Formats: sequence, structure tokens, C-alpha cells
Amino acid sequence: MNSFITDMAEAYQVAYEYRFGEITSNCINEHTVKYVLSKRRCLSFEVVENENRLGGIILSLVHNGKHARIFLMFTKPELQNRGVATFLWNELREFMPGVKTWTANAPYFAVPAIHFLVNKCYFKVIQFTNSVNSPDDYEKDEVTDPWTDGYLYFEKKVSKVVPVKSSKPAPRNPRRIPGR
Repeated sequence: MNSFITDMAEAYQVAYEYRFGEITSNCINEHTVKYVLSKRRCLSFEVVENENRLGGIILSLVHNGKHARIFLMFTKPELQNRGVATFLWNELREFMPGVKTWTANAPYFAVPAIHFLVNKCYFKVIQFTNSVNSPDDYEKDEVTDPWTDGYLYFEKKVSKVVPVKSSKPAPRNPRRIPGR
């Protein structure tokens, strides 16, 4: 696996095992990440400082760039709560000022991700689905994964672009991964 995918898989693995205990297989695999990356209008960015990857994101743009859907976002586990994800979010908003609606989802066990989306980025929870409650009218992920027990779906509508800067120092520029 390339290091971007490996780092992303490790971050999700740590969150999964924190909630459910150690498992022998990967909760997210190279095939899943490559599938997401192969989607049309899919972009990936990484936060790099001194040649070290701190985190990254995979998202897609639809509706002529007015809607961005965050598929996967991660910060290396040892760097969480140090402003890396906030830095990435702020840079994305500046880099994509035409986006009016941002959406994301997170498995219910990913408490740090939920906290980040709701309390740092001010996304609203718009839906909770699980194996019992999975309405047909909401777009379902095409990626199969072990987290079918519950997902939270989030949305953030942007009425006007206001530059937002993190109060914590962070790396300078997210770097787009070549070939994406």
C-alpha cells in the first residue's frame, strides 16, 4: 500500500479498536480507499510538514463544484488534537470558495471525528442510519465496510465565504497527491 493509504488505514484502525477492541483484519483496506479515489471528480489532499504526512482527505466535488462530499479524512493518531484537521479544513474552505454545501459521514464509533465535524467545523447532524433505520431516499455509500451498525450524516451550508484561521500553528500548505 502506498503511504497515504497506509496512514489513513492506521488512523481508522486506531479509532475502531479503541471502541471495539483489537481485531486481526484491517477495518479499512487498500481496495476501499482506491475505490473511493477512482470516483469521478474525486480529489485527495495531504498535510505535510518537513516531509512528514500529518493527515489527509479524500473528497468529491459535484453540482459544478458547489457541493463537496468528504469521503475520508484523517489525522495521524499521535497528532490528533493538535490542530492538523482544523488547519486542513480551513485550507480547504479557502481553496474551494465556490463550495456552498459540504457533506460528510462518520461511523458512530468515531467520536473524535464527530466532535471535530460538529464542534469545530459546525456541521449539523442531518441523519443517523443503522441496520434497522436505512431509508431508501438517502444516498448510500457504494463502499462496503464493517461499519454497517451506524453512521451519522453531516451537512454544512455556507452562505458566504469568511476566511477562518486556526488559532494553533500548523503546517503551511496541504499538498495535492500527484495523479489525483
